This record gives sequence, structure tokens and C-alpha cells, in this order.
Amino acid sequence: MSVNKDGYTLDPVTFEVLKNSYVNIVDQMAEQIFRTCYSFVIWSRDFSSAICDTEGNTVMQGSGDIAAHVGTLHFTAQAVINKFGDDIHPGDTFVTNDVYQGGTHFNDTRIVRPIFYHDIHLGFAQANGHWADVGGAVPGSFNVNALDHMAEGLRITPVRVFSKGVYLSDVAELIANNTRAPDDIIGDLQAQAEACNLAEKEICRLCDKYGVDVIQTSFAEVQDYVETMDRFSKKLAIVDNSYGHTAGLAHQHGASSYITGVGAFWPQGEAEFWALLEAGKYAEADRLHSRQSTFWRLVDEDFGGFATNVLKAAAEYGGIEAGSVRPPFHDLTADEKARLA
Repeated sequence: MSVNKDGYTLDPVTFEVLKNSYVNIVDQMAEQIFRTCYSFVIWSRDFSSAICDTEGNTVMQGSGDIAAHVGTLHFTAQAVINKFGDDIHPGDTFVTNDVYQGGTHFNDTRIVRPIFYHDIHLGFAQANGHWADVGGAVPGSFNVNALDHMAEGLRITPVRVFSKGVYLSDVAELIANNTRAPDDIIGDLQAQAEACNLAEKEICRLCDKYGVDVIQTSFAEVQDYVETMDRFSKKLAIVDNSYGHTAGLAHQHGASSYITGVGAFWPQGEAEFWALLEAGKYAEADRLHSRQSTFWRLVDEDFGGFATNVLKAAAEYGGIEAGSVRPPFHDLTADEKARLA
């Protein structure tokens, strides 16, 4: 391999073949999960898959996956790396749904398998699926009235379910027996694990054909390619800069609606946003937030569990609330706004 004038070490044809091979692999993972899962929710396509490098960074994700999943899968791979370090071996497979380590909500359970070519660690395969029930106070584990995560469901920090290829049935059954559908949970776990196994086999097949050095190089070049496409797309121009985070909450007095803002604001919009909130002009503040936020916003009349989770993450980021967040809420104080600034 030689470095060309653009800094890449793969010729364009090989790069395109491998890039599209990775697309095909994650789509095969999706088909594997879809055809072998047990939970109706997963069968309804509430799942995602990915290939990550040795640092946990995403190389490829499924073309039909859910954005809320794939945007966090790299955190899960990194959580496995942080916990197990060098104690990761060929044939190992891990399971986690921990929302404090990259998870979205407890139902979304991730299976992570290291990809090895012989003894060379190339990265990770990951499959995330919405398990129909993970315990907690209510069937389905969607408890909007929960006061802590114990009432929401079983929190699974990263743990092995396969060790060097050996299925750890005691661990899997411990998890499954704390749900209302243990047989389905075991089936989903094995379906996701087999999808990750499929990904490893396909990556190894590519290593046999192209060589492990080429595959390792292609992982980095796919990531560079995606970044380049994002930066120079006419629809999205991202400049090198430092980006901030602002969260706000306002209660519309006399009504039951809340405005929850989570995102990054352009500097010229933030002061105006807070001024509108302080003046009680909530609708105008929401419209401004919708225009200025580079990430997302949420207006929720009933303030269900999803909105609460959004607010909880934003409030913890600002140091306002370290524990459970549930309505009713108060308007942000000057001190709270200062901490979020």
C-alpha cells in the first residue's frame, strides 16, 4: 500500500469495495436479528447494529437503524473497553443496557462482541434491540411514574454472556428471570449475539481476502470519508470550533405544558432565549429555540417519560439535579441558569 496525494493508503476501488462490504455486513446483521428475534418490538424493527473500531468508535451502522440507537452505540463499546480493558478475548460477548454508560432506556439492550482475526483485535460488533420487558414496576418496563431507576427495570452494567465462546447460561438466566418474558429475552439475546458473530465471521473473511492491514486501514479511512462528507456537504457545513450546551425549562403558568430545550445555541440566540423565558413569552422562546438549536428540542403537553429523560440528562449536565427528576418543576432560578450558561 502507498499513500496517494489525498493522504489515503487504499486505492479508490478497494476502498469502495470494503466500504460497501461493511454496509452489507451491518445489513446482514439486521436481517439476522429480524428473522430470529423473539420480541414483537424487535420484529417491528426497533433495533440497530454497528461495527466499531478497537477504540469503540463507529465504523459502520445499519442503513435502516434508529438514530437514537446508533448515535450512542460507540459509548457502549467504550464502556466495555473501560470496564474490561485487556481482559477481552476471542469469543467473548457482553450485554448491557446501562443508561449511564451509553444506553438510551433500559429496554434497549446492547450485545457487544469483540472482533478478532486470529489473535488480532480489530474492533467490535454491536447489536441493540428493544427487549419487550426488562422488569420494573409495570409490564413493558415503561413506567412514567417511576421515582428511581429501580422501578423502571433491571439495570445491566456490562457483563459477559459468552466467555471465549462458552455460553454463560447462569448469567443469561439471571437477567431473563428478572423479566416477565424470560424465554423471549433469552431468544432475543441469542439472536443479537448471533448477529454479532456473523459480523465477526464476515470481517474475518475480508481479512483472508485483503489482509488484516488493509482492513484496519479501511476502518480509519471509512471514518475519515464520513467526516469529509459531513463537513463539505452543502446541507451541513461544520467548522472547527468549540460547541456549548444549554438546557432550559419553563412552566407555562395556568396550563400543563412545559418547554424543554436541549441543545447548542448560536451565541447571538442564547441571550434572547433567556429573555423571552423571563418575560413569560414561552411560545416565542420555543420558536427561537427551534431555529437556533443545533441538536433538538422537545415540547410535551403531558410530560411523559421520554420528555422526563431528556430533561434529566440536561439538568444533570448543568449540575441542577443529580437524582430522580419528576414533575412538577419550577422555573429556572438565576443560579441554575448561571450554572447552565
